[in-house]
Amino acid sequence: MPFAWGVTGLAIGLMVALVVHLEHRRPDTAAPDETATTADSDNATAGGSDQPRFEFYRLLNEQEVEVAEEETPASDSGTQALPEAESPTEPAPDSDPAPASEEGKRYLLQAGSFRQAADADSLKAKLALLGIQARIQAVELPGGETWHRVRVGPFSELQQVNGVRAQMADQEIESILLQAGG
Repeated sequence: MPFAWGVTGLAIGLMVALVVHLEHRRPDTAAPDETATTADSDNATAGGSDQPRFEFYRLLNEQEVEVAEEETPASDSGTQALPEAESPTEPAPDSDPAPASEEGKRYLLQAGSFRQAADADSLKAKLALLGIQARIQAVELPGGETWHRVRVGPFSELQQVNGVRAQMADQEIESILLQAGG
């Protein structure tokens, strides 16, 4: 029985200490807020200007950025920084007409298929950070559902495909090898 009284007394003592602590903290937190607001209002009236402290909100609204419809120049500069990505992304535009007549085989990598366009766009951005140019293909299934496929390519050589696939695997991005019709 004395143990129960001791625990009860300790609990009551801790509760009283907590209330006292909270009561003493309350005036300390209110005082700086009051002085800060009066100091700010004094500075605003003394300066005579009601300009915001940061101007980037206004500057961002005033700036206009033109975005090119084709992303090829941006991906070329990104691929120069990553030597492994140069061969898979650069020859693809140059070799589009040639492989169809020479070998007849072109390859694609499908990095993912998503119901939400935002998920597909997120993966495309992740690939872009790796220097891999991808595109999103929206496909409507017979049930009326729309799926968004993230595809990389086309490639004319399996060496290119394997290089890009290895780079994606290093980032734990799985892909499926597809043969493009042609």
